[in-house]
Amino acid sequence: MRDGRKDSLERIYLDHSKRLKRFARQLVGCPALAEDIIQESFLRLRQAEVTGAISHPKPFLYTTARNLAYDKLRQDRRRGRVFDPGGPPAELDEIPTAEPSPQTLLEDRELLQRIESVLASMPERRRRIFTMRRMSEMSVTAIAVALGLSESTVRNEIKTALLECFAERNRRR
Repeated sequence: MRDGRKDSLERIYLDHSKRLKRFARQLVGCPALAEDIIQESFLRLRQAEVTGAISHPKPFLYTTARNLAYDKLRQDRRRGRVFDPGGPPAELDEIPTAEPSPQTLLEDRELLQRIESVLASMPERRRRIFTMRRMSEMSVTAIAVALGLSESTVRNEIKTALLECFAERNRRR
């Protein structure tokens, strides 16, 4: 490589590396990964300058960094990995799991019992419409036809049932 190109690349690095790192870090959320992306971007710029194909290095660097970041994020998503900017947990007990805590299980069970109680206290027609909609996933039209009611009546009963359930859920928060 000629000294002029080497000096030019060094000047570009000094002028743009900090902003480019910040840009990459915003995209990927990880300082170390952002650093790798920037290094790769400058390597690609150097390779492209050898062929003389780059006349505007700054847009080339940002475009390359963005594309590398997106490629890395897509690759991680396919592999099921997600970066945690908080870093690794200090203790194994702090690692989040898909399992709910015992406290959450208890609260959910109690909420379910309260909602079942609300459903049991509803008028038969409202309870039936609500369960047809929520449990059987029937459309409003299908429920109206099955029960010989208007669609607006079915919608009103569903709305009232939901409001009763929400009121119970929010009552003991």
